[in-house]
Amino acid sequence: KEYSHMLDAFVALSMAAAVTKTLRLGTGVMLAAQRDAIWTSKQISSLDFLSNGRVEIGVGVGWNQDELESHGSVFRERWDRTREVAEAMRVMWRNEVAEYDGDLVKVPPTWQWPKPVQPGGPKIHLGGGTGPRLLGEVAKWADGWMPISARPSLANRLKMLEEACDKVGRDWRTLDVSVFGANTTVDGLCNLFEEGITRAILTLPPEGPEVILPLLDEWATTKRMN
Repeated sequence: KEYSHMLDAFVALSMAAAVTKTLRLGTGVMLAAQRDAIWTSKQISSLDFLSNGRVEIGVGVGWNQDELESHGSVFRERWDRTREVAEAMRVMWRNEVAEYDGDLVKVPPTWQWPKPVQPGGPKIHLGGGTGPRLLGEVAKWADGWMPISARPSLANRLKMLEEACDKVGRDWRTLDVSVFGANTTVDGLCNLFEEGITRAILTLPPEGPEVILPLLDEWATTKRMN
């Protein structure tokens, strides 16, 4: 029920942007292969502009074939389409007149404003597990990796990421590693940061402030320990 009742990400993030000043705003994850590149680029750049540069975008390729195809996408093309949507958005964020000619995504000469506050646009993090295809894509074009894991250690997965980056001549430490659904124990969180992750994304239960606020206090204390 939680999954099927989620709010639209950009509507919810716009509301969060309006009542905060420093909170980072992100999607976890947006299924880019199911979205129009021009419209999505506009939504993201507008949110980054209004929030004074606080946006980061998590994208995924999707797993539900029926869902993908109901949006007009071809399941076997989802990896390439995700990459091309990301590339097209960056072109629109970074150029006064943007044009992109991919195999699956086409953007004719386009003017799109406002530009994001962050130079070059928000970071794009590719989410998922640790398969060779995913880590290879992360190494080639993403700004970060967003693994889904509640494990207290990701040492072996980080080694796989390093190997994938080595194949394309990239230093894996130039990537952000944002662990989605991270381990919530103090020891687990401390260990993840010691291993080199950038951030832990912790999921909150659908409860009231009497449950949520103590959790936030505990996690904030853990972060200060690192």
